[in-house]
Amino acid sequence: MRTRWLGITAVLCVLGSAAAVLAVDAPHDASFTNGSCEACHKTHNSLGGTLMIQADNNTACTVCHNDPATTINQGRLGLPWIPEDQALPGRSGSQHRWDALAEAPAYGAQNPTDSGMLKRIKDGRLQCAACHDPHADKVAFDPAAQHVSMTPGVAAAQTGGTAGAMTMTLTAPLAGAATKGYRIQVLRINASSQPEIGISHDARALDFAPTWWVHNGTTWIVGTSAGSGAKFWASGAPVQLDDGANVVVSFTGTPTIGQYWDFYVSYAHLRASNVADAMCLQCHAPRNQSHTYVEGPGDGVKVFSHPVGVTLNINGKGYDRAAANVLDANGAPQPNDGNPTNDLTLVGGTTVSCTTCHNVHNADSNSLTTDAR
Repeated sequence: MRTRWLGITAVLCVLGSAAAVLAVDAPHDASFTNGSCEACHKTHNSLGGTLMIQADNNTACTVCHNDPATTINQGRLGLPWIPEDQALPGRSGSQHRWDALAEAPAYGAQNPTDSGMLKRIKDGRLQCAACHDPHADKVAFDPAAQHVSMTPGVAAAQTGGTAGAMTMTLTAPLAGAATKGYRIQVLRINASSQPEIGISHDARALDFAPTWWVHNGTTWIVGTSAGSGAKFWASGAPVQLDDGANVVVSFTGTPTIGQYWDFYVSYAHLRASNVADAMCLQCHAPRNQSHTYVEGPGDGVKVFSHPVGVTLNINGKGYDRAAANVLDANGAPQPNDGNPTNDLTLVGGTTVSCTTCHNVHNADSNSLTTDAR
């Protein structure tokens, strides 16, 4: 009996350990939250399934993602996301529903075929976790869904730390950059007023001391927040962080020891691959129709939709525009109307897909407005 209790105690310690926390990808890990599992989970007497502190999965997500003032989302991605924003087809809304029945024949919707997604259909209804995995952020599932919490190309004042005048500019990360949260901090300053910086990916951690990386002139190595490297960076010079050329910053102005900037690179935390809109077809397989299917003939049973997964003019009839001449949804030549959210996007620049016309989140179906994304 005692051995069994000791085993349980060991498991609970692992759940609260640094290793377990760091297994979660940014921004849900210690790089951009406090890194505590207890922020979402409760070991005993939990309210919801999977040991959640909230009564259901959706509430566990929206408790953070419906508040644009929180440091977790910083008002980006069109937040807040509130139940009233869920779509009522043909009537209102700007978000794919996250609590409706998964099977809705009137809208061509059925249970997903992916086992991981299907497992998270609860009582026949969708929930956030059916499409998103809050723990793992798999870049390969949709490299085009990259999100950066700091606006690239804009000189940003420090996030916190000792007050100073130096600013940092983030270059737009390359496609496929690793999911990471960053704290970039001034550790030392040399006689030429050039700063040495350190990197931490777990600076917000509550239960263990953060790990710091410093540059030894050749590569990034484990160091300390007091500074122990040998590399100082000139004003305006590009600084490759520890994801190589994928994530690059630069600094201008007079540095102050202790200044720091927090940001993260992440993707959509998808449960399954969405390359070429594959996730849409998990539930909307009846909409996966080629031009030959759509052109008929009809049999009184088929329900026709616009073809997807095919290139423009695939039927050779010449009434499709060339890809380079595609118009915006409002009829203006794209992308020159200053509104990127009404662009009709083609996979690989040539192939029509579901998201050529639709967007899962933050799409109000008004092509004249700029949606928050």
